[in-house]
Amino acid sequence: MRALWVVVEKEPGKQQLTYELTHYALRQPGMESFAQWQYETSYAACTAHLEGVADAAGIVWSIPMPVLTRMLMTVIDGVVLGWLVDRDSDSALAALDALADLLATLAVEDG
Repeated sequence: MRALWVVVEKEPGKQQLTYELTHYALRQPGMESFAQWQYETSYAACTAHLEGVADAAGIVWSIPMPVLTRMLMTVIDGVVLGWLVDRDSDSALAALDALADLLATLAVEDG
């Protein structure tokens, strides 16, 4: 999550544009599928990352992957949006660190 955060801070305009495009697409009849595609793509990337972590660490996740992925992406979205508003990097990183700690409690040894 710290590596993700480097990207957020480096290019905040891209993060803001992503939110703006999502909201715009949701307001335009016929463009809702763009917002859906955008989130499906993010969920798929998150799932692939979590599966890679699980394989590398020899663990399984204690909650279903679709639930875990949505939970993780929702919190990250909120942290990024909050940071775009207040630019409080220390608070954002503290939230992401707490999320990582919580995520670790959902890992169960495989086998």
